[in-house]
Amino acid sequence: MNNFFKFLLILIIGFSFYNKLIACELFNVAPGSEFSNVEKIIGEISTDLDDYENDVLRLTVNNDIHCPNSNLKNTFSYIFISNKIFTGIEINSYIENEAEPSEKDNQVYTFIINNLGGIDSEVTERGWEGTKEVETLQNIILYSKSKKNTYTVESALITNEANYELTYDDEITEIN
Repeated sequence: MNNFFKFLLILIIGFSFYNKLIACELFNVAPGSEFSNVEKIIGEISTDLDDYENDVLRLTVNNDIHCPNSNLKNTFSYIFISNKIFTGIEINSYIENEAEPSEKDNQVYTFIINNLGGIDSEVTERGWEGTKEVETLQNIILYSKSKKNTYTVESALITNEANYELTYDDEITEIN
């Protein structure tokens, strides 16, 4: 009977971690890996990456489509590519400012806390604007929040030290 409880406990813990990892497969792809790993999730892109050698490319994906179980509602992500290498991903949320805060106001923060690492809770305070950097064992996460007109813009860039500089450039080429 004691072995049954151990087995049950291991099964429950394993299922909990498995659920966390599959909240969005797109965010489980390691920066620095082949872009083909991303294409397995989002589908093949029509752009020939050979035509853009040494360029930083940015592809926009809808998180409602590619991450339906992630609680990232009405958000999108930029996927960064350089030389057929996935260099990072940036989650973006634009929420219309309301008189009362709602759970949507910090959905990128909540996603990061639940799936990737910790950020100071001060970023959830009403009116907070700024940038926070969080380093995990594998990644660098740059979280930011700002007000733009009637919207709160919340974003998080997920990359690693080796590929950080390949997530921005003076000229980023948008691809579809």
